Amino acid sequence: MRNLIKKIEKYYKSKQSSLFFYPLACLLYESGAKEEAFDLLVEGVAKFPHYLLALIKVAQILIDEEKYEAAESYLETALNINNSNVLAWELLAVSYEKQNKIEQVINAYEKLLVLNPSPKIKSKLLSFASFYTPSVEKVKENLAQTTNIQTPLKSKETDANDIVILDVEKPGETTQQGKDPHNLEQNKPIVFEDIPTIDLEEDDQLNIAKLYVEQGYIEDAKNLYKEILTRNPQNRQAKIALEALDEKQ
Repeated sequence: MRNLIKKIEKYYKSKQSSLFFYPLACLLYESGAKEEAFDLLVEGVAKFPHYLLALIKVAQILIDEEKYEAAESYLETALNINNSNVLAWELLAVSYEKQNKIEQVINAYEKLLVLNPSPKIKSKLLSFASFYTPSVEKVKENLAQTTNIQTPLKSKETDANDIVILDVEKPGETTQQGKDPHNLEQNKPIVFEDIPTIDLEEDDQLNIAKLYVEQGYIEDAKNLYKEILTRNPQNRQAKIALEALDEKQ
């Protein structure tokens, strides 16, 4: 692993800005250089604030260090980018639980139950809901919302004078005025740059391919496995990994 870290670190330092801060930080963290890994992640997130995996990794480290409030901030940022990320919701539920924010824990598990309706999630939700008693303020709020629901009007026969034709834009005719530049930037996809792999050892290439898979860059991983197999068709590890990726798609 040390050789791989050195090679990726050399590549990373040769670039002014690179998404490889994330795999490098993960490798550093696994090797025991936790403080260096955390600093690298924070530095990378500052340059790539919409890099979801990096935000979640920072939160994971903060939770391990029992810094739950700080982790909560990173996770909420991650969920603003992708509100359906199961791992982010799971970690947020843990963070809320550690801070004894039971109502928020329940809300998190309710969201998780929709995204991942597993028996484990259902059990967790029922467990917290069984001993949770809403505050007086929350009860009043719920009652107020119920009271404010308007009673539906009695139906009447439709008169020609009651019909109003609305001018509705067709899909694709939406004007640019309604678009928020911030949202456009936020939805801009993360583009993962290529890393020179030809001078790496085969084991190092396999490790980088695994990192591609972990980060969701499946095509990059498949291409690297194919590159390995082109030079060494007998590499069983690359062959099995490539077949597994092909089966998933």
